[in-house]
Amino acid sequence: MATSARVSRMNVIAAIRDLPTVTVRYVRRRYRWLGLLGVIVGVAWAVIAGINTEGYGVAIGPMIAIVGLGPLLAPLLGTRAAITIVAVAELVWGTAFIPVLGALDIEIEVPVFLVQGLAMAAAAVALITAYQGEVGRWVARRSGGALSVRLGLAYPIARSFRTAMTLGMFAIVILTLVYLSIISFMFRNQVDDISADLAGGFGVVVTSNPTNPLTVEQLQSLPEAGAVAPLVYGFADFEVGDADPQTWPVTGFGPELVAAPPVLQDRGSFDTEAEAWAAVADDPQMIIVDEFFLSSAGGPPTGTPKPGESLTMRDPLTGNMRIVTVAAWAEADFLFNGVFYGTPGLVDLTDGRGVPSRFFVEPLGDDTALAGTIRTTFLENGADAEAISDTIDSALAQQSGFFALMQQFVGVGLIVGIAGIGVIMVRAVRERRRVIGVLRSIGFQPRDVSRAFLIEAAFVTIEGVAIGVLVGLIGTYGLVLSNSGFVEGLDWGVPWNEVALIVAIALVASAIAAILPARRASKIKPAEALRVTD
Repeated sequence: MATSARVSRMNVIAAIRDLPTVTVRYVRRRYRWLGLLGVIVGVAWAVIAGINTEGYGVAIGPMIAIVGLGPLLAPLLGTRAAITIVAVAELVWGTAFIPVLGALDIEIEVPVFLVQGLAMAAAAVALITAYQGEVGRWVARRSGGALSVRLGLAYPIARSFRTAMTLGMFAIVILTLVYLSIISFMFRNQVDDISADLAGGFGVVVTSNPTNPLTVEQLQSLPEAGAVAPLVYGFADFEVGDADPQTWPVTGFGPELVAAPPVLQDRGSFDTEAEAWAAVADDPQMIIVDEFFLSSAGGPPTGTPKPGESLTMRDPLTGNMRIVTVAAWAEADFLFNGVFYGTPGLVDLTDGRGVPSRFFVEPLGDDTALAGTIRTTFLENGADAEAISDTIDSALAQQSGFFALMQQFVGVGLIVGIAGIGVIMVRAVRERRRVIGVLRSIGFQPRDVSRAFLIEAAFVTIEGVAIGVLVGLIGTYGLVLSNSGFVEGLDWGVPWNEVALIVAIALVASAIAAILPARRASKIKPAEALRVTD
């Protein structure tokens, strides 16, 4: 639509003669009014969102206001200075607003990071476009002033808008690929930390047939097994506020787990984690939940009761009901423990029906080997054992597979972008046919023409890839600083081999896409190119 509007206002004579567009005064005034409107809307939205603790407005409002400053500053400082100030301010705010939202205790939703990436990529493209001439001259000097280099850089520098659009396309695709790679890498690197947090002093989780359950003595008879924490496993209906009751797993525990408990995400009103676990084990009016408690279909947490809040707990068979209070939050429930509840309280709620059929076992050697021994030794008890680290590794592998699938979909966009480079180069050869003819007629060699077009494609691709990688690194670092729900507790890290592979594929494929148009340009004959008609 914007292109159609621009074409409809094009000066016919200027277009035919390929003259530069002249911006009349009333158009500049209109831009200034639009800029002022952007500043007002952006500031108002940010203020209102800050009062209402709404993340989108706090993040996007200042961005709109900063962009609105551009038309207001341009008449005073010049266009390039205005673009520089606006772009740098956007980059600074795009980097800073994630920690700012965290400091204001405003919930950060995943789409906010999409806004961050797009805004920072656009700002980086605008900034580098404003100084494209200086970048081109620096590259030309570094190459010794080679004619093919200067010719290859002349067109993208002169056609700044077209170059900026191509840069933006590449930057966004590379940004997304790098973003997904880093997030997947961070999840893969957390297996040991998550396992230690969820396992406490144990390393193997064992389930057995409740009608013929294992005993602590049987497990401790194995030479590879150390301490054992018996657990009562079942289900209960939970009702939070006016919501419909929902069935959720319940794990009853005793002093054995209190002696070496899993790590808590939020201790609530307790000074130490040990105090929280001991209190819940002894008090049938207290439970421990995790942030995904009552989340339907494995979706994101919605309205999980916080420590200190109460809810109704009911046994689905006996109908026994109890009002319980959330004492603390456990870490994410990869082991499907559900709600942690004291064993005496759970046995009483179920009228003595619950028996210890699930166990946490401390391995004295290799945890995977111990799990295999338990499975083969206690077949008659229906024993199934798995190392907690293997369970976490499997769960995170599924998430990594999802990220890999998303990368493949985004990779299609990279293919489209590379094809776009090829199309642009074909058009460039066609548009500059006579220019090529003139250059050939004054002594330019075919190889120089071919190199010029390859350098042109490489120049644009390298800039786009660099912007995408840098914004991706900054964005993921801000994501970790935000301590947002799904990356909470993750340590920032970069899979440099994957990033290097993405960069290499983009650069090599773009070069291949540009080879054919470059060869066609080198084969243009001066006499044919300089003809008035084709």
